[in-house]
Amino acid sequence: MREQSTKVCEKLAAANIDWFILSPGTNLEYVSGIKRRPPTYTRVDHHGSWAEMGLLEASGELFYVAPRMIADFETVGQDNVTMKRIEEGQPVEAQLARILEAIGLRSGRVAVEDQFWSQALLWLTEALADVTFVSGAGLIEAVRRIKSPGELEQMQQAAVITDTSFAAVVEAIGPGVSEWDIATELECILRQNGAEALSFPTNVYSHSGAHPGDIRHREPRHFKLRSDTTIAFDFGCVHRGYCTDFGRTVSIGEPTKIVRAYHDAIVHAQRRGIEALRPGARANEVHRAVYEGMEEAGFGQYFVHRTGHGIGMDVHEPPLLDELDDTPLEEGMVFTVEPSVIVDGGLWVRIEDIVVVGEKGGIPLTRYPRELVVV
Repeated sequence: MREQSTKVCEKLAAANIDWFILSPGTNLEYVSGIKRRPPTYTRVDHHGSWAEMGLLEASGELFYVAPRMIADFETVGQDNVTMKRIEEGQPVEAQLARILEAIGLRSGRVAVEDQFWSQALLWLTEALADVTFVSGAGLIEAVRRIKSPGELEQMQQAAVITDTSFAAVVEAIGPGVSEWDIATELECILRQNGAEALSFPTNVYSHSGAHPGDIRHREPRHFKLRSDTTIAFDFGCVHRGYCTDFGRTVSIGEPTKIVRAYHDAIVHAQRRGIEALRPGARANEVHRAVYEGMEEAGFGQYFVHRTGHGIGMDVHEPPLLDELDDTPLEEGMVFTVEPSVIVDGGLWVRIEDIVVVGEKGGIPLTRYPRELVVV
């Protein structure tokens, strides 16, 4: 049994849950090793797509129900998973009923993942009259919060890809290139350096006198950048299922004094946040430490978002480093720490790193220098 499955099954037993039903996605990959399919604009439905699910018994037995087209062409076999195919030419409902009967899922307490096909859940509640269905929201996520040494190693490798890719794209930045040129080049370099995917769309925000920035603008723009431009980066990649989320600020030409002051403030505030990432501290205390740093610099009114979020197999995971989340931190949790200055929705100066909660304070995984980059 995978180490991750063992931890989850211990949670199931403690909660008196007999089975856990999982959607195709992060939690199923966590317990099974079956890779998620990347999101696309195309929705491809196979015969029985609505019945695709993982079925984890508290004993550790794991079954994966999937349409034949997915089972045969998209799923790499896993030793710890028993595959159950939905074949074409037969009613899905009858096949699923036979599968549930064969594996012994007939009664007991069954937890269902929070994001799950409504069609499947409605059918299950009718077909399994002797089952008590309960919400499984947050159960696996609670296990995923603490990263194992193996997971931290994967995240460190992802961070190295991120750092080295950013260092390479900086060499391509200068007057005459566009946001689109930079973003496209960066994504290509990430792939060349070993990233299997982007963890979210690459954001390259520029601001200058000729072309003011717009924080609401999510697509890289095509106009040519000038020598008085400030560029904020927000990007990440995926390596072996684990995500990064990273940010730096670049100035084309010598930055203004106020931009340097903003940047000095966020570097100082981030340092306070990293130092606060200790076991026993609460998530909102870390946010408060960062915000107070921005207030001391006189720029608190420009820091208008949370300090960060958990990160791992999903780019955004609980807990959150914000005003409300009072989760006690534990060694092995991983967060982003990302203070920024946003002025009038246009100029954006930011820094973001991935940091592990350590015994004596946070341990950064992303290590590209934190100074304002001037090209």
